[in-house]
Amino acid sequence: CEFRGVERKPTDTTFLAQTNEDRDEMTKRILSKITLVDMSEGAAGPYAATVLGDMGANVIKVERPEGDWLRTGGKHRAASGDSTHFIAINRNKRDIGLDMRHRDAMSVMQRLVSRADVVLSNYRPGVMEKLGLGYERCRNLNPAIVYCTISGFGQEGPYAQLPASDTVMQAISGIMQTIGESSGPPLRVAFPLVDISAANYAVQAILLALYAKLSGQGESGANIDVSLMSAALSLMNMGFADYLAEGKPAG
Repeated sequence: CEFRGVERKPTDTTFLAQTNEDRDEMTKRILSKITLVDMSEGAAGPYAATVLGDMGANVIKVERPEGDWLRTGGKHRAASGDSTHFIAINRNKRDIGLDMRHRDAMSVMQRLVSRADVVLSNYRPGVMEKLGLGYERCRNLNPAIVYCTISGFGQEGPYAQLPASDTVMQAISGIMQTIGESSGPPLRVAFPLVDISAANYAVQAILLALYAKLSGQGESGANIDVSLMSAALSLMNMGFADYLAEGKPAG
């Protein structure tokens, strides 16, 4: 195949290098005017907040007095005594320990929410409402708030209150059926695949909500609901398409 009339110029690698540096600097500061209150624990919520922190957001992590349970999870410890997994997905954050049972805790949270752009949590449905920090309450404090919850099965429905984990979601969604030998037992993906996927979906939704605010295309704020179940099912969409076409399960 011969191309005619097209002038080919050698690649200017210096220009590309400068562009990459500029892009790195832009990524660090692009969300520098955004404040996020991170009330999540474990993997999915904290990782989502960390990714936004990588983009420059001012992330304030609010922990129970006992701390995020992942601090003591996993097999490996850093010099501080915290789990290496906790450190890996909680960078770029400032941290505050807050006992919501204390009479002054709510006033602290109200100040944080009123000054924030985003509130992120991954407690079971209903917990944030019990704490006095449900969407409606936060919206009253800050009408422009982008409120994002990550849960196992969503905020409503027959499974909403059931406990959920990455392993459970890999099993229910059929992901385990596709791992390992076809003649062998189902196997779990060794890292928290579903948690990380849900976190990335949460990041996408938050960024879209912030863009909608900036461009005037939507309401002043947003109420975002991301479930681990939906994230797991989205990873299996090609397997489900195979099943619908051929009647055979993936694997």
